[in-house]
Amino acid sequence: MTGPELRVLFATPAYWPATAFGGPIWVQRELARRLVERGHEVEVVTTSLLDLHRRGAARSRVEVVDGAHVHYLATPVRYRWMGVTPSLPLALRRLPRPDAVHLFGFRDVVTTTTASWARMRRIPYVLEPLGMFRPRLRKVRAKQAFDATVARGIASGAAAIVVSSSVERDDVVASGGPRDRIVVRGNGFPEPLERRPDRRLRLRLGIPPEAPLVLYVGRLASGKGIDLLLRALRDLPEAQLALAAELRRPVVIHARQADDDLVALLRAWGDRVPALILHSFSGGPPLVAAGRAVGAYFSFSGMITFKNWRWAAPPAEWPSDRLLVETDAPYLAPVPHRGRRNEPAFVRVVAQELARARGADPEALEADLSANARRVFGPRLERVLE
Repeated sequence: MTGPELRVLFATPAYWPATAFGGPIWVQRELARRLVERGHEVEVVTTSLLDLHRRGAARSRVEVVDGAHVHYLATPVRYRWMGVTPSLPLALRRLPRPDAVHLFGFRDVVTTTTASWARMRRIPYVLEPLGMFRPRLRKVRAKQAFDATVARGIASGAAAIVVSSSVERDDVVASGGPRDRIVVRGNGFPEPLERRPDRRLRLRLGIPPEAPLVLYVGRLASGKGIDLLLRALRDLPEAQLALAAELRRPVVIHARQADDDLVALLRAWGDRVPALILHSFSGGPPLVAAGRAVGAYFSFSGMITFKNWRWAAPPAEWPSDRLLVETDAPYLAPVPHRGRRNEPAFVRVVAQELARARGADPEALEADLSANARRVFGPRLERVLE
């Protein structure tokens, strides 16, 4: 009996069923499943974390998931989504020598340790940074120091660096990544269901039978395919916004570091929906102007209580009938709760900070915010508040 075609080792800070960590979990599992189907042997080393709130397991275990052997390592300590796995070096020594290693993520214990282990043994590895290569958002200086010391050589030593879009590729190059080893590979998508279209959606929305339909799956954020959505909206009938408009539902948009694209989107389609909510807003002056031009609602989260928060326009100049507050729980807990799990009850802290910044009476502003929420969400909100 012959052995496997290839022995492949995945190293990732989280693996199935830790779907709370987003799309990469699904991509990893699908990639492993298809490698196994093609006769390859896949081993996975990962933490035992499932989400940001539960503790990791005290003991390691091995399970078979879609034919891959997954080593869920004891994770006694964690910081946010990064788990510390003291038994990882021992687990790596016990594994059969892989032909190739695939690292998912950057700056975490599992991928950093595995990259060093692979380099010492001259095992080729692929780095897939999952949008984390460029230091950004929180603790930028600490990340830069880490990259210059502990993580030094991880990118330059990789046989290939896999990114999901041309935007992420340019990001990696701008941060010092080797351009000649970067490969753009779009995220996989599940096979479509075997079912015959019944045309009910087209009839409901008044879409001609011959008109092309576009399904966009992803966040409205730079590097997440928003450029493809905008291209489709320019060339083809709209999908998500048309659906929201026909069903008379508000559109909630979460866009981060994508102001230019979102400005174009608002200008082209902002007046076609009953209400637009710019969720967890952190955009700049051009986005503020574009949002105000189409009557969008600006929803602020606990970020406005952070020391590094900067208002894109004087707080008192934002129209009071277009303001909302939110928690974005379980993330972005406002000061003085920052670092803890966010709770809906903390939304009052956000409202109080907004009132302070505007120089407004807190009770009067809370009344305005409640009226705005009722106007946007209508009967659905009333049912929740009953």
